[in-house]
Amino acid sequence: MRILLALAMLGLTMPAMAQPATTPAPVAASADQAHADLRAMKDRLVAALNAKNADALLAELDPEVRLTTMDGVLSKGPDGAKAYYDRMMSGASKVVDDMNIKAEPDDLSILSDDGKVAVTTGTALAHFRIVGGKEMDVPLRWTATSINRDGTWKVAS
Repeated sequence: MRILLALAMLGLTMPAMAQPATTPAPVAASADQAHADLRAMKDRLVAALNAKNADALLAELDPEVRLTTMDGVLSKGPDGAKAYYDRMMSGASKVVDDMNIKAEPDDLSILSDDGKVAVTTGTALAHFRIVGGKEMDVPLRWTATSINRDGTWKVAS
């Protein structure tokens, strides 16, 4: 059963946001904003995946992203992630006919590197309809690392 990079991408659930250097904010406010931005990113990823919007999904990835999927495939960069997504979700030889996912983080992300790196863990429930008609619900655990570059959070792994 091959699942998709979406899960790996989902792993990006909740990173953080840096404050402008000229007006440092209190640590709590900066962390609160980071967590809010990370939740918004997770919501965009889940919405893109459920809408089968590969472009929106890929827009959330860091240029150096590394994603390992449930079937053990390592995708490097957005182009590698797109190739995997296409192989699983589109074309005559696709594996997955349809899917949707619900994902929740376990806790707030762990922020490091002055709030520019976030590690998030969580659970998800994915429903798959595989080509040929088989349907299954798959409970999942995930870990995501996100990076804040120039004020924007992206999934790194």
